[in-house]
Amino acid sequence: MGAAKIFAVIVTLAIVCVAVGTAVAETPFDINHGTTHTSDSSTVEIPEVTPEIIIPDEPAADVPVPTEPTVPDEPATDVPAAPTIDPDAIVLDNETIHSQHGPAISVEEGATVKYAIVGTCTIISDDDDAIYVPYGSTLIIMGYDENSSLTVIGGAESGAGSGIGAHGNCGDISIIGLANLSATGNGVHAYGIGGDKANVSIENTHITSAFGGMLQTQDGSYLSRYVSSHGKTDSEGGPGIGGLDISIDNSTVDLVVGGIKAAGIGARHWTAVSISIVDSTIGEVYGGGSAAGIGGSRFSSESAEQYVNIYIENSRVTAYGGKEAAGIGSGYDTHCSKVQGECHIEIVSNSVISATGGDYAAGIGTGFHHGNLTGFIDATVDISDVHAGSPSHYKDSYTDAQAIGYGVCDPAREGEIVVNAGTPSFTVAGEVIANPFA
Repeated sequence: MGAAKIFAVIVTLAIVCVAVGTAVAETPFDINHGTTHTSDSSTVEIPEVTPEIIIPDEPAADVPVPTEPTVPDEPATDVPAAPTIDPDAIVLDNETIHSQHGPAISVEEGATVKYAIVGTCTIISDDDDAIYVPYGSTLIIMGYDENSSLTVIGGAESGAGSGIGAHGNCGDISIIGLANLSATGNGVHAYGIGGDKANVSIENTHITSAFGGMLQTQDGSYLSRYVSSHGKTDSEGGPGIGGLDISIDNSTVDLVVGGIKAAGIGARHWTAVSISIVDSTIGEVYGGGSAAGIGGSRFSSESAEQYVNIYIENSRVTAYGGKEAAGIGSGYDTHCSKVQGECHIEIVSNSVISATGGDYAAGIGTGFHHGNLTGFIDATVDISDVHAGSPSHYKDSYTDAQAIGYGVCDPAREGEIVVNAGTPSFTVAGEVIANPFA
């Protein structure tokens, strides 16, 4: 090819490249349609381009490795521990001990002895204390489980005998966790549970019945009667539960009956007593003649040491006084013109009280001819079922018995004690009771 022809080809190619480049530079690119349009009639076709959308990789996820399915643990439950027996305790396992002469069980003087009751046990003495606890010794009776049941009967055939304790000076008695306890004393000064000078503690126990010696029943009722005028020459029995100091805590007591001149729960004739009842239910308590359902009996002739102290907290109580004695409080005072021991009562914390006095006595307060009363009942206590004894009027020159306060008093004798001391100091819901001697 000649030089002239080669030059012509190069020039032609250069012109074409310039024209194409100019067209591309002047027309914008429409990414949506893939074509460009020019102002002249010539068009340059550009292949349609579909943009590639790049989606970034998902971040790597932790993929759990398959494992065997697990069963969740059961929620923890409180499983009661199996009952245990004090290793120092003597175990009575469904036993019956019956003595025809002398106590069925005797605690050595000065000793501390523990008994564990398993199942149903029965202890009987025909002519003495069923379980004898001499003064200066200590007896502890413990229930093994919810089936622990004990029945004790003293003096079952003759003589005198307490159920648990002594028919005289007695040691200390502690009863804990019995599901059922029935205790019966028979004869003079015999207690169902307790004895003279005893400290008696009952805790977490169900007492089905407790009877003192020399009961006075009338037409099938436990409401007492007298054999002689004011019971002066009547025999002397014993309380259902009694001693110098009595504590009943978190327990249920169905029925307690005191014998002649003995409280249901409290003192026998001419003895002092302090009583505490807390978080408990006392079903029915009856005092013997001259003695309160819960509290004291007759006071000693000249001793101010024959006091009655009663404390009741958060408990439900039903009590009936023996003839001429308060439902809850003091008994009859035959030596009313001499020194009188104090009757002090405190009832608190939502207790519910049903109390009825014997003849001429207060429902809560003092018995006939007793004029030394102190203490209080707080505003939370239900006393809607408290009544003076019937009759409440003895004669016109005497005061009438009050539902809460004083039994019938002679202003010329025991009334002087109250008058000399000033205004009565017993209050109910913060209000001083009416002064019967004013």
